[in-house]
Amino acid sequence: MLPYFQEDYEQLMQIPHAKTDFMKKINQVYVPNYKSFNLGTFPAFDELAMAVFLDSSIVTGSQQVYGTVCTDAGICKGQLVIDWKGKFNNPANIELIVHVDRKHYHKMIRDAVTN
Repeated sequence: MLPYFQEDYEQLMQIPHAKTDFMKKINQVYVPNYKSFNLGTFPAFDELAMAVFLDSSIVTGSQQVYGTVCTDAGICKGQLVIDWKGKFNNPANIELIVHVDRKHYHKMIRDAVTN
């Protein structure tokens, strides 16, 4: 999970554009919730997926892992579960992005918002 650094997000939201207005609207619950954890970052799932799709050269690190969707009635129902320690003894089926070129990634996001 790659973060939006809070200062990057705040700068992006200062750009007056219909796209930033839309981002503020769809993130009106999500972003304040993560800000309440005082981590200084929050996940940027959709933006990251689109950025990698458009330009995979931004990926600077990835890890092969096994993952599955939890289907039982427990607390994680419907969530992706990653087998970090290999306890399922299954071959990797996911390439998990763990690092991107932050400067390039944020430039892509800014350009997408302003064009």
